[in-house]
Amino acid sequence: MGTAAIEVRNLDKRYGGVHALKSINLSFEKGKVCALLGENGAGKSTLIKILSGIEQPTGGEILIDGKEIKISNPLTAQHYGISTVHQEPMQVMAISVAENIYAGRLPKNKLGMVDYRKLRRQTSELMEKINIRLDPDQLLSELSIAQRQLVEILKAISYDAKVVIFDEPTSSLTKEETKTLYEIIRMLHERGITIIYVSHRMKEIYDLCQEAAVLRDGRNVFEGRIDKISQEELIRNMVGRNMGQLYPKIEIQPGKKVLEVKNLTSDYVKDVSFSLREGEILGLSGLVGAGRTEVARALFGIDSYKGEMILDQKAIHISSPDEAISKGIVLVPEDRKSQGLVRILDIRKNIGAVDMRYHHKWGFLMQRDEEKTVSDLIERLNVKTPSAYQIVDNLSGGNQQKVVFAKWLTKTPRVLILDEPTRGIDVGAKAEIYSIIGELVRGGIGIIMISSEMPELIAMSDRILVMREGTCAGIVDRSDFSEHTLINLALKGGTA
Repeated sequence: MGTAAIEVRNLDKRYGGVHALKSINLSFEKGKVCALLGENGAGKSTLIKILSGIEQPTGGEILIDGKEIKISNPLTAQHYGISTVHQEPMQVMAISVAENIYAGRLPKNKLGMVDYRKLRRQTSELMEKINIRLDPDQLLSELSIAQRQLVEILKAISYDAKVVIFDEPTSSLTKEETKTLYEIIRMLHERGITIIYVSHRMKEIYDLCQEAAVLRDGRNVFEGRIDKISQEELIRNMVGRNMGQLYPKIEIQPGKKVLEVKNLTSDYVKDVSFSLREGEILGLSGLVGAGRTEVARALFGIDSYKGEMILDQKAIHISSPDEAISKGIVLVPEDRKSQGLVRILDIRKNIGAVDMRYHHKWGFLMQRDEEKTVSDLIERLNVKTPSAYQIVDNLSGGNQQKVVFAKWLTKTPRVLILDEPTRGIDVGAKAEIYSIIGELVRGGIGIIMISSEMPELIAMSDRILVMREGTCAGIVDRSDFSEHTLINLALKGGTA
């Protein structure tokens, strides 16, 4: 191992009775891209907060270039050349790109006023360094999520950072935006900047990183070169058990036809036809923008459509989400935080929201019945929480997703539509989500699953419908699954 840019020795952190970090020892090599891995709750966020100056350790040492330092606040971290690109950065939407980058450090003229000409010049020069093109004067509120993240990267670099920590940087990015981020990280790496990269996505880790460090239950359990460890071994270190198959398939014989869709057409899709059986997982594949989510939106009554829909041998027409829910068609959306949950409410209220009208008697909420339903679902889905009164925003991504599942299981659905059900959650939580899906399949629920992770889709599905430019390019049986076949259909269309 080469010279360490940043090192922690016997680093310890306690929150009351919770021992979050247990005397960890880690070294991040100078000029390398190092993955920081672990399940939610493993200690990654705590370590990042300590290195960023947001939290203080209970004990231990932090060293920069071999010298012990004390990081008492974020400004101290920046002074020592440590910058963090947070997953959900604190940015001011009402001011410009340049003002966000240099907030608290705006250049002043002789009269003590902000020198906007110098500010624009500084910002433009900074952008040229890493080949980012944004308008320095544009308001942050006018930018996309990806562009706002670029502003956060520019801010990190503006402190002349030696170490940049990226916390789940691609969680809200498209494939093209992710590609741009990769290029920036590689450019920073070429300039000798040390990158600490936090992600749950294994492909990203192996594409970008040279080193990996794994935390589990507040301890460091692995540290070494990424090319010397297999993905399976890395995951085993993260979860503390042999995962067996990363994407387990529940082998059952699908039952009778539960849903038939003929010539589904909306503003975004055209003449899409397919069927779904009880206990079957029908995968939806395709490139970004191919129409996968739009099919889900039409089935759930969000978008108006033309065509036929037959549920349990009865013709139906879905004109709203309420109507879809009443008929047993439910959707776990792609963005659970903004579309699947009310984040400021507790678990009980989120789960009970859908079925609230059925827990009333003579105008009064039957709280005892609701509490029993919620308690049973928390236990059934293994939601890790101190109580049903925990605010969902305080849960990990995997446990938030379980709450979304639980919400719909109060309805005993016939058709469950899953749009990117494991996006942004760690491998251990993924295994639990797969287990939940398996239980639902065994119970006879028909599942339509959209996923951008090809290995996940291939392993979990019984058949896969490939979308291309809003149309069905083909439906592939399990015996014919291969990445080549699916990608070929997504790119060129035709028949499977």
